Amino acid sequence: MAAISAFLVDLDDTLAAEHDYVLSGYRAVAACLAEETGAEGAAVLARLRYEFFKFGRVGAFDRLYKHFGWTAGGNAPSIPDLVTVYREHRPSLAFYDGAEAALAQLRARAPVAIVTDGAEAMQARKAQALGLYAKTDAVILCDSLGKAKPDPAGYHAALETLGADAASALVIGDDPFHDLEAARRLGSRAIRVRTGRLASLETPEPWSGTEEYASFAAAVDGLLK
Repeated sequence: MAAISAFLVDLDDTLAAEHDYVLSGYRAVAACLAEETGAEGAAVLARLRYEFFKFGRVGAFDRLYKHFGWTAGGNAPSIPDLVTVYREHRPSLAFYDGAEAALAQLRARAPVAIVTDGAEAMQARKAQALGLYAKTDAVILCDSLGKAKPDPAGYHAALETLGADAASALVIGDDPFHDLEAARRLGSRAIRVRTGRLASLETPEPWSGTEEYASFAAAVDGLLK
């Protein structure tokens, strides 16, 4: 492996599945609604899961209320209250197979920083749930900087924290339009992992020369050979 000054690693759909976080949040919401409305929690959760897998996350709570005939602020909590429950819950998350061990292998070679997008409080809770504050050398929450990917501000912050330089850093992530584009702007080498929601997405230049692996663990294995 060529000398690398730092590994800059994405979180969602790179180290752990984003949909696991969504379903974790839905369990918290279902428990809240069961307590507030008297409905069976399992039935609420099943419907929420259905709405998510069938139609996506946007509008899922509104569709849920329509299905059960609930009125926000009437016989059920307001939608903003549910959003708060979702965002502030303590998530139950797990690494993709082999990802935790692979992260430790990388850290034995060079400093590792997590660089992640999304609402600051939510991403911090994800990082805490996975123990990333202890398992890496820095966790950079792009939202705290007001600069979402592909703006490279989060990566610059990581490099400054680690005392590393962009030219010899390596970005690892699943999203070509965020992680890989940020790496291009940064002037860093990048690896794409084919996991999560974008695993099958094909893209044109400028990322065609980027190395690709089926998973984060496979990428690390390939790097260390």
